[in-house]
Amino acid sequence: MRGATIATTLLAAAALAACGGSGGAGAGGAGGAGAGGGRTPGYDQVAGSAPVVGKPTKPAAGATRLNEAAHGTGERAAAGTGTAATAPQSQSAPCTLVSARQASAILGAPVRAPATAPQGPTCVYRTKDGRGFVTLSLRQASLSSLVARTGRRQRLTLAKHAAYCGNYGQQMLYAQAGRGFVLSVAAPCGIAKRFAERALPHVFS
Repeated sequence: MRGATIATTLLAAAALAACGGSGGAGAGGAGGAGAGGGRTPGYDQVAGSAPVVGKPTKPAAGATRLNEAAHGTGERAAAGTGTAATAPQSQSAPCTLVSARQASAILGAPVRAPATAPQGPTCVYRTKDGRGFVTLSLRQASLSSLVARTGRRQRLTLAKHAAYCGNYGQQMLYAQAGRGFVLSVAAPCGIAKRFAERALPHVFS
């Protein structure tokens, strides 16, 4: 009987020892995961796996240019100019609108042969002494949108054409030429008005 009791005691002690060993391992494992720092910054839960880092998407080639072109088209559409109007010949040859002799009479000094600058195109009138300088161009645009960005503007009377003079970096005159086209003259208002009066009758002639 006494032997059976001793055996039972020994079995119970062995069982307790086994439980204590597994509990220590469990605590050690949990402590290793928790006290060891858990997830290392910059890594996923799976040990040794680096995080997926997204790369910035580069814009497609030509996207910027495309947006610029679309913006320009939107501006023209918003201005109500459309694209269906037939451009007059004088748009590509603005120097035909005011002759050198007429320019000389307006400026009160001999004028060099008018020169066409590619941007616009624009006709450049310059006196021989270099003191007088006027530019003139014809473009498809909305008169109201051009006038809206000028300062100290004033309305002018040019026959049946609506016209305005104002400042936009320099003194400018904008006159409605018809069919969605605007005549632009860069010069002091009084001189610009006289150039416009000479040019407007010939825009569509």
